[in-house]
Amino acid sequence: MSFPSSTSAWQSNTLGAGATGILSTTGSVAGSSMRSRTYSSGLATTATANQSYFTKSSDIINPLPVHLISFTASAKQCDILVSFSTGVETNIKHYRLENSTDGSHFSTIATLSPKGNNSEYSYLHQHPTSGNNYYRLIMEDLDGTYTVSAIVTASADCGGVTSVSVYPNPATTQITITGMSGVNTQIRILNLHGQVAQTISTLNKAETLDISQLPTANYVIQVVENGTITLNEKLVKM
Repeated sequence: MSFPSSTSAWQSNTLGAGATGILSTTGSVAGSSMRSRTYSSGLATTATANQSYFTKSSDIINPLPVHLISFTASAKQCDILVSFSTGVETNIKHYRLENSTDGSHFSTIATLSPKGNNSEYSYLHQHPTSGNNYYRLIMEDLDGTYTVSAIVTASADCGGVTSVSVYPNPATTQITITGMSGVNTQIRILNLHGQVAQTISTLNKAETLDISQLPTANYVIQVVENGTITLNEKLVKM
């Protein structure tokens, strides 16, 4: 597998691939489990638990705050267990785990504090949206810079555990959310930076929201019931 010319080092993170070494500038490495990837200044754009991916591991002037060794997601009945492990952690502020149902629009579902070098982390995403769920990890340094991980996926089959829905979508003036439990429920509309644009708390099983004041854009609407996200999908405001 060839690497682009760079002043940085690239290192294989393939599980079970063995030690493949670090390339200081340009070159290639061999490995039976290698896969083709698109590279940027951070991790490869896509990966799964069974595919190789690479991280930009260091450079002389601006070393990354963390070396991500593995990042996986696996279904546990109606829940999804997301796990990752790290090597060196330097000046890391926190890890933000983000979820998406379409692979493009992500929102934060958990923030994890660093434990130190060579650590294991896990988060159980309870009752995610049925079907494919996409996860990525934001590794933020103390100075505000950050690295975005590869995307991993897992499919949840909740067998009708949640029936929360929103309509119309796209919408111009108002939306209606139905199928909620009516117990300790919060409805949040987030912009694509994860910032809350609108939120309400409700004890109703259905709720209509006025969104006429929101700027025209794409958003993420979340319904959180007793601390569990039961709806997490893109909302188009026209």
